[in-house]
Amino acid sequence: MTEIVDEELSAAVVAYYSRGRRPYPKVDREAARACATQRSPDELLALVEVIVAEAGRTVVDWSTSSLGDAGRLVSARAQERHSGLSEHAADTLGWASTYENR
Repeated sequence: MTEIVDEELSAAVVAYYSRGRRPYPKVDREAARACATQRSPDELLALVEVIVAEAGRTVVDWSTSSLGDAGRLVSARAQERHSGLSEHAADTLGWASTYENR
């Protein structure tokens, strides 16, 4: 069964980290809020920040994982927890985590 992608939420996650607009993650809350089409901007931003916080709490075994492994783990866990996230949005969370854990 194919999951339905939450395009609004996925776009907001990507916009939150400025992916595609910068070569590195930079939080842009207003860009995430601007993605709101079904939810209120405040509700959408709050949901994005919950997902970002969850991603930041992903436990990585640094004795066996590389930075790239950690990013892939964050991405996979985000999709497990939030099946409506697009692959690109989940990858964005992993991408951002690799910068945060350098």
